[in-house]
Amino acid sequence: MSPRRQSVDSVSEVPFMRACMIALGSGHGIKIHRQNCGKLLVRNHEGKVIRAVDFGPPPGAADVSGWVIPEGWRLELEFKAADGKQSKEQKAWQNACERGGVIYVLISYSDLLSFDENVREAVKQVEHAIASRRSRDAVQCGVEATIPAIGDTMRSAGK
Repeated sequence: MSPRRQSVDSVSEVPFMRACMIALGSGHGIKIHRQNCGKLLVRNHEGKVIRAVDFGPPPGAADVSGWVIPEGWRLELEFKAADGKQSKEQKAWQNACERGGVIYVLISYSDLLSFDENVREAVKQVEHAIASRRSRDAVQCGVEATIPAIGDTMRSAGK
């Protein structure tokens, strides 16, 4: 099987992620930041590696992290180019996040849409994930049951 060729029009993950971060950073009730991870090789004067220093989040962590305002829910966003796939570590991170109550969104670029359409779709995905969480939490907390009927409110006021 030959390696898949990248389309001439395909966009890499980083410019897509940056554009989405800008779009999400304006009036969406979230605070987000980029999570860079990597390894620094410390070398001696001869160029020999004497130690490696890992920095940033653990392997597999999402590209972008943050929180939802005002609830304070953690938000993790993983971006993929059109031909990108999650690594085993990224899938494990997603599972751990979801088990821990984190809102995790996997956002993939589509070569079938324009760049701007992809950014709009990414924003919609994040908004939908947050709205779903709000709706789920409202039902679990019984918010509907705690809202008194208008007649009950009038009776308790002595009218």
